[in-house]
Amino acid sequence: MKQVLLSFEVDLIKMPLGKLSKNQLDKTYKVLTELQTLITNDNLALKTAIVDASNRFYTLIPHDLSLNKSPLLDNIEIIKSKTEMIDNLLEIEIKTSTGDVKGIDLRDSTDSSDMDISTIIKVTSNNNRDDESIQDLSGRKLKVKTNIDKQINEKFFDKIPSSWKNSSGNYHIRIKSLKQLMPITAFERLLKERREKMFDPEHRLALAEAQHCLNEHINKFPSPNELYDIEFKKEQKSIREEFQSFVDALKDVKKKYNDPGPFLDCIVWNDGDKWILCIDTSEQGDLDQCKCLTNYIDSHEFATFSPIDMVTYSVQIHHDINILEIVVAGGSHGTHISAICAAYFGDSSEDNRISPDTQLLSINIGNHRLSTMETIPSLVQAVCVSGYITPEMQIAEYALRECTDYIRSLAKPSFISKIHLEITDDQGQGIYLKDFDHVQSNSGDTPYNEQTFYIRIDLSHLKEDQLHFTELQSIHTNQINVRSLAHFPITITKPISVNPQSHTLEFTSPTFKAGQIRRHFIQVSTGSKNIVFFKITNHSSDISAQITLHFIQLEPGRSCRLTEFEKIIRLSSHSTFQYYFNV
Repeated sequence: MKQVLLSFEVDLIKMPLGKLSKNQLDKTYKVLTELQTLITNDNLALKTAIVDASNRFYTLIPHDLSLNKSPLLDNIEIIKSKTEMIDNLLEIEIKTSTGDVKGIDLRDSTDSSDMDISTIIKVTSNNNRDDESIQDLSGRKLKVKTNIDKQINEKFFDKIPSSWKNSSGNYHIRIKSLKQLMPITAFERLLKERREKMFDPEHRLALAEAQHCLNEHINKFPSPNELYDIEFKKEQKSIREEFQSFVDALKDVKKKYNDPGPFLDCIVWNDGDKWILCIDTSEQGDLDQCKCLTNYIDSHEFATFSPIDMVTYSVQIHHDINILEIVVAGGSHGTHISAICAAYFGDSSEDNRISPDTQLLSINIGNHRLSTMETIPSLVQAVCVSGYITPEMQIAEYALRECTDYIRSLAKPSFISKIHLEITDDQGQGIYLKDFDHVQSNSGDTPYNEQTFYIRIDLSHLKEDQLHFTELQSIHTNQINVRSLAHFPITITKPISVNPQSHTLEFTSPTFKAGQIRRHFIQVSTGSKNIVFFKITNHSSDISAQITLHFIQLEPGRSCRLTEFEKIIRLSSHSTFQYYFNV
């Protein structure tokens, strides 16, 4: 298949996600049909139309022509060859050797593409009931062909081509700026194309017309002030000023030109079986020309915003919390790396990569609002879950000799009134902390006005040398699945005390695994300043270790940065490290 496509000069590198969408190929078929009609006509005036259609074809299907000019599709043999090429493109499947889907799912961990789709409207129809339409948030009337209430009037609704199925008539709507979804380089290319094809021609025409009217008036009345009729003179001066203001305004518009880009209307509905999204990429409200998508994990389908930008997108519809997620890759680097690791070329075994049967999960970490820059939340969601390596995993899954120091835990102390909760949990509890017995309060309360509630904290059975955390949450009764409205954090640290006689604290025979964390909370005796002598010894005879030491003291009114000490040490066998500091 690869050799066949290369024989057609198809650029396999530029093909999004390794293949083209069916909607895109359907558009290409229409262009070839248009070309076939133009070729059969001997009118020489259609030469420009053939050139335009050929350019649209090469825009839809990327070709590798090196420095050669794209050949004109002006004879029936070339049309047949390109039709055969499209047939081969339709047969491409992203599969493993066992026939499984290569890309399992596409996700976005940046939250930049998340939209609230809680706004619901019902479809409206005109008096003739020959079509249905939606008044969306952009103000455009979106035309919909549907079979709503078809059973009520079977004979009448048989006249409508039923493209959408929505028995309830409820549509979730939202408007989204394309700038927030698209990589900056592709968006800039789109803006340049829009200006060159939409703004500049119309602006030049309007400016030329306004300048022509001004020049005609100047030629006809070179000096309006010399006219004898006072009323006529005032009228001509007013006309001259109006023509001049038109010219100045059009020139000023070009200087201050600013295109925010397209704003897309998003419509989500349920067809009785699954949730579906349609984005009005036509910007004209013609939804019949737009592709409908469902969750990628279910359909493995995607679409492009336009033939100009060729940016592909997929969707995730979280209907239970009314969130729509439009997934757009921040660049080609992820595809490049996954192809190196897991590319599969069928029978061409010499082209297969390290693990051709591997299935892939794409997680976008580049925030489009920040020029596809990675952010801490996106990295935490993408890496700390999928890339966390435990000592047991390093041999079974990754074949690693030694894993890196992983210093993330379920809950860590903070001195700036922030809650640090990590996704990774060594105890397997997930991202939700379980209820703690030492905190007792009302299990549920639904007040209609301001009320007080009690919290009772029992410290007697808490373990020493541990950090205990829990929280109370207030939840809206009508939106239980949505995140809580307010949090009341409760953090308790029960430290261990130093021996009052020997003034020492010793941890005997502790063992460490790679990446393991040990935290100790120690109560320092009050009074004058003390000097602490810290000593750590490696008793192993054949194993050296690299250890990160991090001491933080909590003093009222002082930043922890002024009282912390951090150092990475390396202990060889039977070696000792010691350090002195004030507390």
